[in-house]
Amino acid sequence: MIPQQEGELDFADERHFHLIDYRLGHSYAVVRGMPEPDEDDVDGDVPPRVIDFFFAGASRISLWKDFVDFHIRRPTDEERSVLEDRIGPLREDDGVYLLEAGTIETHIVASRVFWAEFDLHGGAPSPLAVEDPDYRAAHPPVGGVIRFAD
Repeated sequence: MIPQQEGELDFADERHFHLIDYRLGHSYAVVRGMPEPDEDDVDGDVPPRVIDFFFAGASRISLWKDFVDFHIRRPTDEERSVLEDRIGPLREDDGVYLLEAGTIETHIVASRVFWAEFDLHGGAPSPLAVEDPDYRAAHPPVGGVIRFAD
């Protein structure tokens, strides 16, 4: 099993982010950050370094198909209050994750978030969401650790 370590939110990333997977039954969402294509790798042989965020227990998703200015953080009390005024009350244990700098519009409400970097081509499934242990073993996280936050 890949080690997990509690991580700190409130960090930014310059990659381009996309919602790549969402499931109702298991209630999760996966957001992937992709770097700009490498012009030196014209054949596409070298997989880019991506960062995947797996939101477990996702109950609300509000984001564009793709976005930049990624900055994952928890809302301030004031931001959470404004968000609740707009979308309705949130349970005390609901995790609210803001995903874009300077706005509360881009957010996911979920119970927990996991993240890690992987060397994967853009269309590949996230090892954080795949149940196949062979696939996960073939695509370990960079640095060997999956981070999480509640």
